[in-house]
Amino acid sequence: FVIIELEEKKYKPENIFLSLERRMECGVGKCNHCHIGNKLACVDGPVFSLWEIKNLKEAI
Repeated sequence: FVIIELEEKKYKPENIFLSLERRMECGVGKCNHCHIGNKLACVDGPVFSLWEIKNLKEAI
């Protein structure tokens, strides 16, 4: 609901940040367990902009 309010207030998707979590096994990107689309939460995140998330499969 917060994302909707921020978008209504004209915040750009690249200025809205979210934390995505996946169960992380190794924490360094070797096991590929925390993949979200083509990103790894342990290496590329866990904080992503809304713009990035809208372009990731499996994110939301």
